[in-house]
Amino acid sequence: MTEDLILSGDAWSPLVAGEPRSWTSRLLGLKPEEARFNKRGFVGDDPKRQQRLESIGRAFIHGYNSALGLRSDADIETIIDRFEPFFRGFVAEGAAMGTAVGDAFSIRPATLPALLRRLAPKYIYLLHVGCGWAMARLPWRRGHIAAALDPFLLPLALDGRGFHDAYFKPARVLAASHSPRDREADKALDQGIGRALWFVFGGSIRSATAAIASFHQERQADIWSGLGLAMAYAGGGREEDMKIALQEAAVNANDFAQGVAFGCAARQLSGHLPPSTELAAAATWGCSASAVAAQVDIAKQAVQSAGRSDYEAWRRTVASMRGSR
Repeated sequence: MTEDLILSGDAWSPLVAGEPRSWTSRLLGLKPEEARFNKRGFVGDDPKRQQRLESIGRAFIHGYNSALGLRSDADIETIIDRFEPFFRGFVAEGAAMGTAVGDAFSIRPATLPALLRRLAPKYIYLLHVGCGWAMARLPWRRGHIAAALDPFLLPLALDGRGFHDAYFKPARVLAASHSPRDREADKALDQGIGRALWFVFGGSIRSATAAIASFHQERQADIWSGLGLAMAYAGGGREEDMKIALQEAAVNANDFAQGVAFGCAARQLSGHLPPSTELAAAATWGCSASAVAAQVDIAKQAVQSAGRSDYEAWRRTVASMRGSR
């Protein structure tokens, strides 16, 4: 087992497995078992990858339940810091979902804005994705949640919705794979679906790429982007897997690389670049993860300096950077 799969101390606190601390926890909390492959119907052929991906799911659930039970951004940050660095972004992502859900059932002022302010310096991207999970569960609160988010990064919330749908209802999502997408917002949803496929197929690159091939051709670039982000951020793939992905992506190889780059940027922001992220950067971009993350930041500044609040333009700029290398 590699060092980035080890949890420090008693990071899985009784808040998840023991007595819930509020009525929202009792009614809306998630059990750690929800992350198990046999519960989700996921198929894994590599025990170590399965352990990694299930542990990530449990870290997310812990963050979600913690936010429901504590409702304090300071306490939530303390809980996040109890985890090994590899897992902290996932805990923060879950906490964003839990806070947004908790706000929906509370008569007190919303606490999501305070959580976003406190955790944004390290986890801004993951927080937006986590809010997307809440949007998926509470469609009637989507406007309220979106109002607290950075408009430039709002597509990341749609990414979160896409991941949620594919993670909890993979058969339904795959059954609709041949359908085209008509709206610009659907691009972000498909990126989330691409991320989820890495979990749904247990980190099997052959199974994940075969699934992508079943999607409508116009959707595949965005799904490849999501897969690249998952492989760089969640890890579990080997160098050979990255080579297979680039080969199978073919004309969408730069989109896959863009997803890897965004994964590197999210890891860099948190201050932790695990070996799995370095591997993905080297195999896809031929340089370090920190160098890739720097290019993502340059692209973002260029887009925003041009007076454009356009997430899609940011993605396209990053993808073109690999094409020009």
